[in-house]
Amino acid sequence: MTDAGSLRSARASPGQVQCFAQADKLEEREADDQLLARGSFADSFTLGELLGIGSFGKVYRAVSKAQPGQDFAVKIVPKHREGVLDERIARRIHEEIETLKMLQSRPEAVQLLGVFEDEDQVCIVTELCLGGDLEHFLKDYGSMTEAEAAHAAHDILQVLAECHRQGICYADVKPANFLLKRPYSRQAHSSSDSSAPSRVLEIRVGDFGCSQRLQKKEKLNKRTGTPLYMAPELFMRYYGVESDQWALGIMMYQLLSGHLPFWDEQSDRSPFAVMSAILSKEVCYSGPEWEGISDSAKNFVASLLDRDYNSRMTAAEALEHPWITAHCSEDGCSVANNVVQLKGRNLRLSKNH
Repeated sequence: MTDAGSLRSARASPGQVQCFAQADKLEEREADDQLLARGSFADSFTLGELLGIGSFGKVYRAVSKAQPGQDFAVKIVPKHREGVLDERIARRIHEEIETLKMLQSRPEAVQLLGVFEDEDQVCIVTELCLGGDLEHFLKDYGSMTEAEAAHAAHDILQVLAECHRQGICYADVKPANFLLKRPYSRQAHSSSDSSAPSRVLEIRVGDFGCSQRLQKKEKLNKRTGTPLYMAPELFMRYYGVESDQWALGIMMYQLLSGHLPFWDEQSDRSPFAVMSAILSKEVCYSGPEWEGISDSAKNFVASLLDRDYNSRMTAAEALEHPWITAHCSEDGCSVANNVVQLKGRNLRLSKNH
């Protein structure tokens, strides 16, 4: 894209919205398409409360004027920032929108409903997720059960596998970027009520602002993402989609144990200390927080936290891992802790620091 002032591939003219409904969902999206009519964002929506703040924009609730009670989320991204070229900002916004469009076949990716643009900002309208994110989940519950973690991993992997199939590196896997579609109550989902939903968690993958595209066998050299979740190869500035899998391994360790693998609250988290730990520190699966966690779960995490990206478990392989298949299926998620036979990969676990 060469024009810094417009996102021509994402809309038809300034202030006009373009909807991205898919053919097989036209009936389902008909009401939404009517909501996102031509005009400015303010013509169709009232801006609601602030939901979150990111590096490149803020997310608000968007309340429909045409149909009260129909709420969405809107990410508002300024087109001008001090010290940043307008062309660079426009390119970043364009790439985020295009990436979202490419992933609309996956229901686990946040659904893109339209884009408004004026001279100063771009408004990206998506489905509204009211359950918070996995970072807040950890603050509320401390850690996840194996069933919860397996289902979260399953939904995230569905999107990562599609990203990687299309040559997209998500590049910022971390709990804050994975949303719960609806409020979650562990007590409600652990009950014996047969009317309770079969799925433990309903995850949406959002915030594709750091994602990068690459050609087959191409490697990236620009560091992006959150340092604590960076793969070893990022520090060498020679990485690909495999780096997403390492970051997922860090996050899964965190979801299961309640803390990160290399650091506690007192650890030195200076840039050099973080890099050194990621490159060489042993991963520990002992301690009271790991008691009762199955070897299958530990193997899943260890297969992701492989410092050799050539042998690291891919997203497609992870979806077929016995720990995932024991808990999850296309019909839903089982809350039982099934006993499975580990196949294909040897356990690579450390009993001591």
